[in-house]
Amino acid sequence: MQFRGVFTSLVTPFNKDNTIGKNAFCELVEWQISEGVHGLVPCGTTGESSTLTFEEYCKIVELCVKTVNKQVPIIAGVGSNNTAEVIKKVKYVESVEADAVLVVAPYYNKPTQDGLYSHFKTIHDNTHIPIILYNVPGRCAVDISDVTIAKIMEFERVIGIKDATGDLNRPLNLKTLVKKEISLLSGEDSTALAFNIHGGCGCISVTANIAPKLCAKLQNLFFNKQFAEAAELNKKLFSLNQVLFCEANPIPVKYGLSLLKPNISPNLRLPLTEASEDAKIKVKKVMQDLSII
Repeated sequence: MQFRGVFTSLVTPFNKDNTIGKNAFCELVEWQISEGVHGLVPCGTTGESSTLTFEEYCKIVELCVKTVNKQVPIIAGVGSNNTAEVIKKVKYVESVEADAVLVVAPYYNKPTQDGLYSHFKTIHDNTHIPIILYNVPGRCAVDISDVTIAKIMEFERVIGIKDATGDLNRPLNLKTLVKKEISLLSGEDSTALAFNIHGGCGCISVTANIAPKLCAKLQNLFFNKQFAEAAELNKKLFSLNQVLFCEANPIPVKYGLSLLKPNISPNLRLPLTEASEDAKIKVKKVMQDLSII
């Protein structure tokens, strides 16, 4: 199994009382599909997964699966630094029949490479769904080495990786080290096209929350070998990709989405707070320049 194209790392809308905006979330999912994205990722970093209760996590994944109704693949984000907690979440994802799980490296604990290997092996051996690794050292304070990734990829149902290191040598190296076809997905919008050129097959995208059609088009142009057109569109998207990280994700993208979809609030859960006035000005200007709003 290979996932390819753009997979939107969905925001989680919150109501004014800090509960999940279920209707807004379902409408966002439907809009994303209508705009042509290739898949969806609920409960990732952009979905503020670290502040969701287990019950909320289950509800969001369930809502996504029911709303999508098998129109596009769903890769459910699974984040915890507790291996047993990850397994609990993965078993729930299996029960509602999502297509795969995106399992982030355990943060804060700072395990060794042997610890990382054992973490993913234990998850694999106690579950049945396809697994995609998520390597994001900037958030987790630990980097899964290419050698360790290659060892983990020997497990039957570990089928890919989301790499958010920004290191364009990594897809090339993994292509050499891993002895089976895998989904090599960029976790950084700014380098997504270059990542594909170096052997990748898509992107799990923040930017696609507010520009799904353009992000899907970028991937389609690449896969259709329309490289000059892809490069031109990538250049057009560059300022948007940059401004959406002017403050911690998902602060800017949630504000941008609130401009585009008034039913989606810019509310975030503490310890994240709403975008600063300076960030709002920057995000709004770029979105206007690209005629998104």
